[in-house]
Amino acid sequence: MRTGRRWLAVACVAAVSALTLPAAAKPARELTSADQPAFEWERPFAVNLHLSTGGPFRGFSVSYEVAPIYFLPIEVGVSPFDGVQFGAMARLRLPARSMAFALGAGLSRGPRAADDPKHEMCLLGPCIPYSWKAAVSASYELSLSRRWSGGFQWRLYGGYEQIINRAASDCGCARGGLGSFYFGTALGYAFFL
Repeated sequence: MRTGRRWLAVACVAAVSALTLPAAAKPARELTSADQPAFEWERPFAVNLHLSTGGPFRGFSVSYEVAPIYFLPIEVGVSPFDGVQFGAMARLRLPARSMAFALGAGLSRGPRAADDPKHEMCLLGPCIPYSWKAAVSASYELSLSRRWSGGFQWRLYGGYEQIINRAASDCGCARGGLGSFYFGTALGYAFFL
């Protein structure tokens, strides 16, 4: 009786496997020429090393990127130099084969120091240069990326960064533009989990 049950179980597993394996071996859908421009960008995860003059990933930093949809990556990272700065950026990526153009917006938080050549920041005493223990900055950027079929990627970007909590500086000053342009580059590797 036990031998019969074992053979029945083996037969059931074989039948289910025979029905599901051909479907699993086939791609979910055939790739068409319209799919080809985005193919390199369908890897949803990436790790990047940045070298930048500003923005959410200031100086030398490391970031992790997740793209729930290949044209909408969200990146978070940390920069350990000049105090630890944390950053995040969302981008709208427009791929064209292995290249992509992107528009991004992000936030960062960390210690900062700045000079303002336009204004006397504090009327009661010198406050130039001035600093923040936790400056919050908003960044807007344009980027051009290249991703190879093996997953390696390179990005060149530039943007504008604005400190949005100006009154939280050590001197409590709220005047001044405190915005600056920045540029940077990132090398990374994209992968599937």
